[in-house]
Amino acid sequence: MAPRKKDNPKGKAKKADEPADNQVKSSQVIKSISANDLKSLLKHKRQAQDFAAETNGSLGEKIAAAVENKNLHRKAFSECAKIDRMIIKKGVEAAAEYYDVLQHYLDISGLMAKIEGVQRLPLGDDKEDPADEAPKEDGGTVVSIGTAARAVAEKAGVA
Repeated sequence: MAPRKKDNPKGKAKKADEPADNQVKSSQVIKSISANDLKSLLKHKRQAQDFAAETNGSLGEKIAAAVENKNLHRKAFSECAKIDRMIIKKGVEAAAEYYDVLQHYLDISGLMAKIEGVQRLPLGDDKEDPADEAPKEDGGTVVSIGTAARAVAEKAGVA
């Protein structure tokens, strides 16, 4: 039979600051927040999240209403909001740099050429511009859109 190993093979005495084999050294203990502090932080986080959810909910409702009733383009609005935040936090120069770089990326990626190749209507707000009114004929009465379109085409020499 093989001889048993001794706990202290060289017969040296253990130092007083060394823990026994079943004890843990203080350097091996993971420090942690106290239970009361953790509970307090969790409570504050829940309250902040509730407030943020309520605020985001009302903002979301306003954005949804603007999309539905005022022709807001959600993604374009999001991009404008991003630039607005950038101006506030980092300054106009950072926003200008971002805008220039974004345009450059759109150009070199070929995305701008694809976008420009799509035929689309011009943008305008929902307020009527007096210059956009249909031509009036017959004593000031408004004629149909088809008649107005033909009149414009004739003036342009297209029809």
